[in-house]
Amino acid sequence: MLLYNKCLSLNLNLLKRQISKQIKKMDSLRHFQTFAWCKPDWCYPSMGKETNELLRQCTDLPAVKLSDDVEEIIKKSKAFPIPFPIETVRLEKLQVRRSIEKLKRNIVSTYPLIHERVLLLMTHFLIYKREFGTSIDKLLYKEMTVPELIDRILKKRAITFMGRHDTYKLITGEEGHGGWETIGTLQQKPPLVLENCLSYDEMKLASMVYVSGYTECINDGERKNSGVVQEENAEEDAIIIGKLV
Repeated sequence: MLLYNKCLSLNLNLLKRQISKQIKKMDSLRHFQTFAWCKPDWCYPSMGKETNELLRQCTDLPAVKLSDDVEEIIKKSKAFPIPFPIETVRLEKLQVRRSIEKLKRNIVSTYPLIHERVLLLMTHFLIYKREFGTSIDKLLYKEMTVPELIDRILKKRAITFMGRHDTYKLITGEEGHGGWETIGTLQQKPPLVLENCLSYDEMKLASMVYVSGYTECINDGERKNSGVVQEENAEEDAIIIGKLV
């Protein structure tokens, strides 16, 4: 009987500890759910008439004929105004070591990659800017479609943008730091103007836009590979997903 009572007491204490732990977990969960960004059910954003119209414009795009002309791409690459950091991965060098058909496949496989909810976010962005943006915002976004916004994100981003002082280099070759927060406002001044550069708000969208496609590997991708050709350990087929900033 004494042994039974000891076992019963031990089991009850164990049960109490388990219940206590569970209560603490539930309290932590309730506390966690009070955070503004914690949403257990991520519902779709509201979709009004303007949103539906902007999304419809995404489906009505004309078919695009993709060019796989390697020589034409090489020509455009050479005309790019900013020097490339390395030469070993450029088409002009790769065509010596790779089949033309494979390089053509890589070219036509490249496209923007965007989650469907980001498209919805972009519609809300355009609608918001049209109503509440600055006079400069309203002029730029007045008739802009979502595909045109994506095209702008791809084409108007800085070549480099980094560091706590917003050190940048533009496609024009102009360099500097700071001043980015004035883009799109009446205080903006060249070269940092909304017509030619992404605003901070657009950069937030750009962080959710990727470019993906088949690519060639010239080495094993070790962190300090320096773009040196060492193909004995390189992957033969690879897909790259690059994030825009």
